[in-house]
Amino acid sequence: MSSFVKFEDIQLLPSKKFYNKLDTLENIYCSVHSEKERIIQDIISKLNVQEHIVNYSDKIVNVLCKTSTLDAVNSECNEHCNYLYYWIGDILFDKLIDVNSFSAITDELHNLMNSVSPQHKCNCKFYFNGINRENFNEIKEAYFYYQNHNYINSILQHYNGRCVDDYNNYLHESYNKYRKVYEACKNVNSERYCNQLKGKDSIYSGEMLPALTCGGVEKPLEYQAIGSQGLVLEPPQEIPDNTSTPKSVIFVSFFFPILGIIFLLLYKFTPLGSWMRSHFLKKRNIHLNTDYIKMPGFLEHFDENEHKNSNIRRYNVGYHSQ
Repeated sequence: MSSFVKFEDIQLLPSKKFYNKLDTLENIYCSVHSEKERIIQDIISKLNVQEHIVNYSDKIVNVLCKTSTLDAVNSECNEHCNYLYYWIGDILFDKLIDVNSFSAITDELHNLMNSVSPQHKCNCKFYFNGINRENFNEIKEAYFYYQNHNYINSILQHYNGRCVDDYNNYLHESYNKYRKVYEACKNVNSERYCNQLKGKDSIYSGEMLPALTCGGVEKPLEYQAIGSQGLVLEPPQEIPDNTSTPKSVIFVSFFFPILGIIFLLLYKFTPLGSWMRSHFLKKRNIHLNTDYIKMPGFLEHFDENEHKNSNIRRYNVGYHSQ
């Protein structure tokens, strides 16, 4: 288990998990409004007029149908609407070139919410008037920093403030955006886009949140290969110039050659050599299995005394000197 916060741990932040929940929501929630099916399909058709979001129309409508099942008095409704505002905004700013078309889309979304959400159920509003992509990203990151702050603080305490540099850079950038929006929107006469900041009252109900920092862990020395297989390649190991040879290696390199020389001298010039030759170098009979081995053609002379034993034959090879 890791003893520090990794960069991929960003995916565990509450804001990231909520986004993932919206992205992967099972497409079943509009089925609970079977009596509104014609209205729902009509709204989907109108959304599909914007060709850039054709692949997202069904997903957006399904999420709104899910929203209509939440109780309006539940705190979950407010949080859900806030995240939903940024989730839909990300889709629109990413896919639509013409910002003026936002209002036509949000009008249809409001019509859907009014149709499928009873008075006591959750009903979200989506207004992007007077806001551009840059402003939107800033207020989104400000809200995310506010929502993630307690979680991040707890995680950093758990790991004693240790994290990789990339994670710390993410915290630094998020805090800078949060501080910019906080300073711009805390006054009554603030920027126009501040009116669209979801959760504004809760964000500005107290002092500005402190910056969160961590560090002390170097970036892992590995390279991610670019490709569909996602192969991880480790860098080659470098051998330091001042590496010393272990004593055990030095001992082995000297001991065995000396031992070999001593053995050779004993074998050549002492009775030990004669004893070894007399006991180990005896004449051996060659046993051949004729079922599996074909004898070479150059063995032409065999002794008459040939002993047969089922599949195994014993041959005494005669030697004819020149």
